[in-house]
Amino acid sequence: MEGWVHNRLLEVAERLDYCFTSQGMCHGMTMRWIEAAFVGELNKFNERINILSGNVSEADLTKMHELGIKMTQGEVPSAIDVEFITSLYQDLHTQDLRLVEGIERAREKVRQHISLDSNERDLLEIPAFFESISIYSNPIRFTKIFDQKFSSKHSDLDSLSAFAGSAATVASGHIMTLCSKPIMYTNEEMQAYLRELAQAIKDSGYSENVGFMGSQFTHSMGFVYNPNIDEWSFLDINKWPIMTSISDIASTLVGARPYISMYMSAMVLTHSEDEVLALKSALQQVNEDHDFTMEMAMRQDQVNLVTLAAQHDDLVSVTKLCALSANLNPSGQRCSPFFIAAHKGHLECLKVLSSYGADINQVDEKGVHPMWSAAFAGQAETVLWLLKQPGIKVTPVERTVDEICQIGYLLEDNHPELLQRFSDFFDNKISPSIEGKSREDGGETLCCVSLQDIAFIMGDDELASQLESKNMSIKEKLNKLRNDDSSEKPAPNTPTL
Repeated sequence: MEGWVHNRLLEVAERLDYCFTSQGMCHGMTMRWIEAAFVGELNKFNERINILSGNVSEADLTKMHELGIKMTQGEVPSAIDVEFITSLYQDLHTQDLRLVEGIERAREKVRQHISLDSNERDLLEIPAFFESISIYSNPIRFTKIFDQKFSSKHSDLDSLSAFAGSAATVASGHIMTLCSKPIMYTNEEMQAYLRELAQAIKDSGYSENVGFMGSQFTHSMGFVYNPNIDEWSFLDINKWPIMTSISDIASTLVGARPYISMYMSAMVLTHSEDEVLALKSALQQVNEDHDFTMEMAMRQDQVNLVTLAAQHDDLVSVTKLCALSANLNPSGQRCSPFFIAAHKGHLECLKVLSSYGADINQVDEKGVHPMWSAAFAGQAETVLWLLKQPGIKVTPVERTVDEICQIGYLLEDNHPELLQRFSDFFDNKISPSIEGKSREDGGETLCCVSLQDIAFIMGDDELASQLESKNMSIKEKLNKLRNDDSSEKPAPNTPTL
């Protein structure tokens, strides 16, 4: 049943106190699967996924799927069906509790310096597994821990693997990304592309597994080619289990749509770049042979190609697609290429997109301006650049208290230049306030936080006085925010788009 395994893994992760964003764990899970393929641990990976997802039989999943369809059509389940569903979820709940209790017992034995058996060691690998997936999925949350700002873009996977990779991966070398490219293909084109990649790998003489991360705008999938048996494997955690037929893979990817779009990156596990020079050259040649055309630049899936390129800070592809008259201000997709580049802090891409006529004020599907998105994501340099652009038109927005606090931390970390720029901009353009909503007693109360308030958060009373204006809130409001239950500074809460 589609999505079952992914949802079950999220449930288990939550029981173990691991929190994932609305995007789920597909990106991190895909990386761990590719790693498992590199180090010969695919069977171990598959067994772990089956255990964590509850080892529900295919027959039971099919029955659940059929019942789900009937219920969405308004059919009332029978008493037998209700008993089946209740029994299944009770069994899963019991399994989850046993897993959590087993992990805690193993941890207690470690604290008491008592030896573990093999089953207990396997149990302790599960929290590490979820921690690794969490880092890969949303690395910006761990910026302060690593003292380095990572992102989920593919060019950061090499560095991230040193922190998030499995013990076997780290012991065997390091992940190296060889080449990347946004693609948008029909079913037939996707099959041809996979065959050409396979042939290039074989012709290069490389004999180890080659992995490919394929990231759609909000979802990631993985491909592994084994040249020794001339076989592709494909993982979409929403459509478990693994597929190996090229035609099945392409059909699953494209479905009923005209195209499948994704950002595709080839990677290997190696000790040095010299070992993979021939492979890298061969794969780059395939990508050059499949260079963009004007027709391809105008194609549309969830997003267009230039949006995918901007999302992954692929300046070469962004420039090529702009030159081919790609639509820089598309309607009907979640956001524009300019918006996603601003959110991700990809400043050079923003400059190219702007030079080709991208609308710097085009809001996303929720009505959020690119500048606010960059600010909420902690992209100080991007915010500074945007506020200096002629024609920038920003208005106050309603946001949550958490997001308002992000603005405070953004300004605190970059005081005083960014704060001064905000002050100058809002004094000249609009009322200098940021609006958000807090929840009290089950209801929503409007919360307006000003630049004065932000200065107060920073403890700069003199600056707060300078920024004071007649419609600004007073210190009590900020005291409430600062003393709230969530008063600790949160890590930047950036979605994995």
